[in-house]
Parts: sequence; C-alpha cells; structure tokens
Amino acid sequence: MENDSIEKHADVMARILFVYAKLNPGINYVQGMNEILAPVYYCFAHDRHPEFTNHVEADSFYCFTSIMSELRDSFVKTMDNSKTGIQGQLAKFMRLIKKHDFHLHNSLEQ
Repeated sequence: MENDSIEKHADVMARILFVYAKLNPGINYVQGMNEILAPVYYCFAHDRHPEFTNHVEADSFYCFTSIMSELRDSFVKTMDNSKTGIQGQLAKFMRLIKKHDFHLHNSLEQ
C-alpha cells in the first residue's frame, strides 16, 4: 500500500472520529474508538462495487455511529462502575467465560 493511500485512510478515519466527538460532547473521543471504526471502515473502503465507492466515509460514519449507540456507556468515564459501563461489561463478559470455559475463567482470575 502506498504512503498516500495510508494517509488518505488515516485522514478519513480521523475525520469520522472528530465529527463523532463533536456531535457527542458527553463522550468526546476515547481511546479504543478507532479500534471499533477500523474494521467498519476497512469493509467499506475495500468494497469495489461502483455504487458504494463514493460513499465510503458517509457509510462508515453511519455504521460507526450506530455501533456506538449500543456501546456508548462503555466510553463514558462517569459510568465506568455502572452496570452498563466498562466495569459492568467486563463483569458480564467474565460471567460468560465462567459459564462456557471454566478453566479459562480460573486462569484469568489468577
């Protein structure tokens, strides 16, 4: 991949994250949002269907915003210790691991 192409993709992702942060001042930008956006953007950026190639940024923004509407509480610092905040989500995840893979759960608890 050429440097210009890499910079173009990085610029598009930065714009999406910037606009999202401006539209959601209660959340702003939090580390990790780029990890959610990256696979969404990658899928749209590599779709060669002529109808979709001109709308990669807008489609990525829409899907990212939709995903974030479900995950938003995980990114709000004041909700970290709530049931829907990051600590609550991690506890839920650990309960699932315990249920489905007790050995892994015990290893993670050590």
